[in-house]
Amino acid sequence: MRVLQNYVDSISEDFIPAVRAGTDFVLLNTVALFTGYDVCEGLGVPSAGAFLSPVHPTGDLPPAALGLPSLGRTVNRALDRVALAAGAQSFGRTSRGLRSRLGLPHVRPASLWSRLQAQGWPAFYGFSSAILPRFSDWPPSAQVTGTWWPAKPAASCSRGGQASTAERPTTAS
Repeated sequence: MRVLQNYVDSISEDFIPAVRAGTDFVLLNTVALFTGYDVCEGLGVPSAGAFLSPVHPTGDLPPAALGLPSLGRTVNRALDRVALAAGAQSFGRTSRGLRSRLGLPHVRPASLWSRLQAQGWPAFYGFSSAILPRFSDWPPSAQVTGTWWPAKPAASCSRGGQASTAERPTTAS
């Protein structure tokens, strides 16, 4: 946990001048979510989430990090919220320092997620709904956009640089 804390402290310090340098919009990944949002809020720069795996709580499946089978919609959703709050707590010290430096009131990182959802803060998910459909209980602000990985370059494909039908990337969302 200490390594993660040092990493978050380091990137957060670098993030402020980067956003101040004329940034129009910021996409925040899972690690940068809480402290990155603090910086964006403090500097008045709009942001959105950009995630490769589910962050929004859902009853459709349990939190992936726990490695548990589905325990039913109510328990799955409760576990997701607990996991999100626990993850947010690891950013508490850094968040307090950033918010203070930026002249923002203190907000518990665990309550920040609720505030973001109440505002309809947008979040984009880079996975295919053909593989993992959008969850039925996600808010409209959580959008599955399809995979973000680039197509395989033709030069690396077999058959003289041409991809076979089986090798061609799909664009299913």
